[in-house]
Amino acid sequence: MKSTYLILILAFIGSSSAAYCASDNNSTFPVKETHQKKVKTWTKSVWSYIDTTSQENSPLFYPHNQLQDPGIDAMIGEFTEANLENQRKAMKQNLWNILRYHFFKSELTLYFTRNPEWYDYIDHGELLFPLTAKKYADKKDANYFNDKDFREMTKYSDLIGYEIFNEYPMALMSIDYPGEDSINADGDVVYAPNDYVFYRDKDIAKLKLREEWKMDETGEVLKKSIKAICPIMKKYDANSEKFIEVETFWVDYKAISGLLENYFYQLKPQGEDKKKIYSIKEYFEKRMFKNEVYEEEGIHVKAEEK
Repeated sequence: MKSTYLILILAFIGSSSAAYCASDNNSTFPVKETHQKKVKTWTKSVWSYIDTTSQENSPLFYPHNQLQDPGIDAMIGEFTEANLENQRKAMKQNLWNILRYHFFKSELTLYFTRNPEWYDYIDHGELLFPLTAKKYADKKDANYFNDKDFREMTKYSDLIGYEIFNEYPMALMSIDYPGEDSINADGDVVYAPNDYVFYRDKDIAKLKLREEWKMDETGEVLKKSIKAICPIMKKYDANSEKFIEVETFWVDYKAISGLLENYFYQLKPQGEDKKKIYSIKEYFEKRMFKNEVYEEEGIHVKAEEK
């Protein structure tokens, strides 16, 4: 009899355990729900100038190269890759020289300030029209030195210099027929080419910045982020016979910030007695420059998860 009761008890326990396990496998445990709160922030684009006259800005513009630009071959009046490397130590460490050097090294993309195919379409720092080998050269690895089309697009779009047009060009003399004008295969007189002037660091007038400012609902600025930089140079205008200021190109600040980590200034921070060493990236990030805002865009709402 006892054995019968024992069997019944064991059977009951077994069935109960199986039922519990089945119930346990099919049950759903409550999961803690996490809701990320969306916080509204407001952004606007802001344009400003960094000029050469403020003492705070001098590290960006000085010192200047001495005499002719390092990198130029005096015999041909052109930058060469060999000269650029051989004379790099003579190149002063201002922002114009840094940008130009890394462009020549194919480490930096320049952006046109206007659409090359539609001149009235102006880019205000949105980085719309890049100068790339894919669009302006015959090969993917084209650069200023190895591709004529890419080099001429760079030069004659006034990105790194400008051409001086001679109103009364002089015909070249023929080698085969001394005393006569040189004639090409099409029967046209060959004239001396126009002079080309490369911008030098001393020609820079100011820098133009496009920034994005992030604000809260009260209008307080939470963060200022530099998006693009444009050097503005002084250029001789033959029509007015005066020097005028021209925008050269835009560069993506995010793209150059890594390069600027490798260049340093020794500066005395405001309110301190001793000089400290800063990279140019830190100079920008810590906003040690002095700029003047001249234009602001309408405010846009942005929802961010927090």
